[in-house]
Amino acid sequence: MAEYRGKGPNANYFGDRPMTIHGRVAEERERLHGSGMTMDEREWREKWCKDQELAPEEPKYIPELDRLLTNPIQRLYKTPLNYIFLDKLGPVIGERPAYWARHIIPKGILGYLAVCGIWWMLKYNEGTWERQGGWVSKWSKPIMYPGDTQWPHRYEFPRQLYASKMFYERKVLTDVGYEGTSTYHH
Repeated sequence: MAEYRGKGPNANYFGDRPMTIHGRVAEERERLHGSGMTMDEREWREKWCKDQELAPEEPKYIPELDRLLTNPIQRLYKTPLNYIFLDKLGPVIGERPAYWARHIIPKGILGYLAVCGIWWMLKYNEGTWERQGGWVSKWSKPIMYPGDTQWPHRYEFPRQLYASKMFYERKVLTDVGYEGTSTYHH
């Protein structure tokens, strides 16, 4: 493995590349200057620029390469989606739309399920005074300064917005007196 030297144009890579792909005149200003490029360099750059264009049949899909680049777990969960979208739906709607549908529709379904799961957690797992877990919503009073329209009156929260964890809506222990003693006598 190459030793990282941390200098030069490739300092953000591990090791140094064997050569630059731009050649001696990477910047346009240097190329357009009268003595910047020789005719051989111009010819070489023209060939290099043409080499960067893809052929009409590129990029090619190579199944063996795809199999090598994905691990068994990825192949396991990709197989049914590839079968449905690429193998069955691809010939009907076209290869490119099937590819996009293969990637967008499952992610949309996962996003919808995530939103439903969060909504369910917020709705049915509310934090109450009877248990430790659950979601608790706490509200802060708005900041008031002298000169505000509500000054000097205090902002009154509705009782359900107190951080009481639904203690006031309880169905048990409703006979507790105000001093903390029960009204029930033995």
